[in-house]
Amino acid sequence: MKNYNYALEAELGLAPKLEDKYKSIPDEMTLTSDQVAELIGMSPVSVRRWCHNGKLPAYQFGRKYVITGEALKSFMQKSKIRVETAKDVFMN
Repeated sequence: MKNYNYALEAELGLAPKLEDKYKSIPDEMTLTSDQVAELIGMSPVSVRRWCHNGKLPAYQFGRKYVITGEALKSFMQKSKIRVETAKDVFMN
């Protein structure tokens, strides 16, 4: 299975830019799934599903998920829609 080469995209300076409201989140900050959901305008159930499926890296304590600012920002960049030509170029 081919994977998108995020490192090459970033190295070439072509990685999508985060909106200012996400850039300002400190990497070491911890957020609950409810806080992340509110911040990005999604359902808390969706955020918990992403955590459970490993799409959004998180720590789990019992039934609660904790997401770092760094993990959220990485998830946001990887989730940004790329144009088809970029997908063709950066697939390896």
